This record gives sequence, C-alpha cells and structure tokens, in this order.
Amino acid sequence: MKFMIDEFAPSNKNNMPKISIITVVLNRVKYIEQALLSVINQTYPNVEYIVIDGGSTDGTLDIIKKYLSEIDCFVSEPDKGMYFALNKGIEKATGELIGIVHSDDYYYDHNVVENIVIEHLKVNADIYHGNVEYLIETKEGFRKEIGISNADLILKTGTSILHPTTFIKKSVLNKYGIYDTRYHSASDYELMIRLKKNHCYFYFTGIIISNVRILNKGRVSNNCYAHIEAYKMHKFHKTGNHNQYIFSFIHCLARRTVKKILLKI
Repeated sequence: MKFMIDEFAPSNKNNMPKISIITVVLNRVKYIEQALLSVINQTYPNVEYIVIDGGSTDGTLDIIKKYLSEIDCFVSEPDKGMYFALNKGIEKATGELIGIVHSDDYYYDHNVVENIVIEHLKVNADIYHGNVEYLIETKEGFRKEIGISNADLILKTGTSILHPTTFIKKSVLNKYGIYDTRYHSASDYELMIRLKKNHCYFYFTGIIISNVRILNKGRVSNNCYAHIEAYKMHKFHKTGNHNQYIFSFIHCLARRTVKKILLKI
C-alpha cells in the first residue's frame, strides 16, 4: 500500500516518529479482534502496540495470542480498573505520541495513524484530536451517529473530546500527569481539563478517528454515577457549571427507574 507522502517508506521506519497505541481489555471476546486488527492493519509502519489485559477468562486471551507477533508489549494480570491499566500502558510506551483503542472500539480506517503523523510533522501540537463515529446499541442493532470534537468546550463541559480520538505527546503526559485513578469513570475527562488548564496546544484534525461503541451494559462511563464524578471534577478544577451534573445525575436515575418500571408492565 502506497503511503501518502514519499518519505513514509519501510526503509525509513527508524527516522519516523514512533507512535504508541494502547489497548486495555477485560473479557471482551466479542469485539477484541476488531480492535486489534484496526491497529495492526494501520498503514503507518512505526507503531508500537501495547495490549494490557486485566486477567480475562472468556476467550479474549486466545484471540490476543493469535496476534502476539504483531504486539510489541503484552501484559495479562489483574488490575484495579481501566485507568490503572491505561497508566500501566503509558508507562511502558516509548513512542512520541500515544493513542488509545479500547477493546469495544476500533480505528475508523487504516490511515488514521498516518494522517496523525502527517499533521504532527506540520504543526507539532501537544494533543491531536478528531471526530468519532458512535455505534449506539439498540434492540435492532447498532445505530451510527457522528460526534464532533471541540476542545473549546473542555473547560465548560469536560465531555467534548473522547480520549480514544486523541493522540497525546508522551512528554506532555510526563509533565502534567497521567490518568487520575481517584475517578472511576471520568478520569479521561479530568485529564483533558488538566491539559487544557495548562495551556497545552489542542489541534483539531477534522477527521473521524475512532468508532466507539455505546453498549447498554459494560462500558465504564456508561452509568449515572459518572455525572457525580463530573460534578466533583469540575468543582475541584473550578470550571464550568458543576451544579448541572447533579441535575444530570437525577435525570439519569429517573430515566432508568422509568425504564425498569415499563419493562415490568
């Protein structure tokens, strides 16, 4: 496959920026292979792939082992959750930029990393981000919806950029810190706020970077209590209208209660 710019050739691999991609997983046998292949099949040749498994028991490990020759670092051991696993991956990463592909998700196409590197060579930003294609689980299957990334809203909402659509300089994470594991479901948003408050350069690529599944069950951030964490986070950083998250929490609980009642009727 021909690269978009002539300098990107396998013979020049060592002269190109190394990009580290991290996938953390726990019991995702249904989707993990698609996530793995979306990284392994990237056109950009200088990718360091790190897979952190939390001790899967459902067949996930059997799938990962099929691709061990394409994975640069693989760890399988119990951990304390997604953000602990991501931090473990960041500590092991040796690339200039770090991207994330969750086990439920996958990169939008095989040129994503190459496109990021092209932008990186031109603008040298701290964080590169782009849009997302949500795959929202319904009774009929998955409904698609495009989410627009907007760094200008970070200090107002905290939810305007998803971390699977970001590539962050390792040096920036070394300087300003990694995921704060005090937050169980909102640490990714807290990191974006922290980087924004420290005036890091967010560069919008304008492309769709990741397909992100919104599952009815099983996603860390897909719960009502994420609104409480968002409240605590914004209150701590003194950003946005943190009281709105209390109302969001109440609304979320009310919706779930009504849904349970209707299912019983």
